[in-house]
Amino acid sequence: MKKLSFLLLFIILTVVGCNSVKDNNETELGMEKAQRIEVLEEPNTVVTVIDGEDIHEFIESLKVEQWESEKIPSGEKQGKIYKMFQEDTKTVINSNKNEEELKEISTIITYETGPYIEFIIKNVSLSFKVPDEVYEYLSTKW
Repeated sequence: MKKLSFLLLFIILTVVGCNSVKDNNETELGMEKAQRIEVLEEPNTVVTVIDGEDIHEFIESLKVEQWESEKIPSGEKQGKIYKMFQEDTKTVINSNKNEEELKEISTIITYETGPYIEFIIKNVSLSFKVPDEVYEYLSTKW
């Protein structure tokens, strides 16, 4: 199952072009393009983050390279939800629009009782176990 999840993730990132390898060999799953992050605790928006430095710190703190594909145990209760947004890609069709509308690019759903997240990109949902420090960061940030 782990191999299948990683293979699926690799194929998705290759096909949609969201794979970005930085100088430090860190893959960020396209999240480095985020221009806004909304932090939700159902049903209300808790915080909207638009500062580039805060967004960069958030993405760096995720330590994506340390995520392990793992099924979320049953009975886990959802915690915070992080939604990342970026400007829509300019095309000939929408190039005349003056307003820059942000489009949701990915979502991270945390769980209250353990270091698990659900990562959703392009309508594909993948579950991971994250390091304890990432879990603590996501549980307490904003």
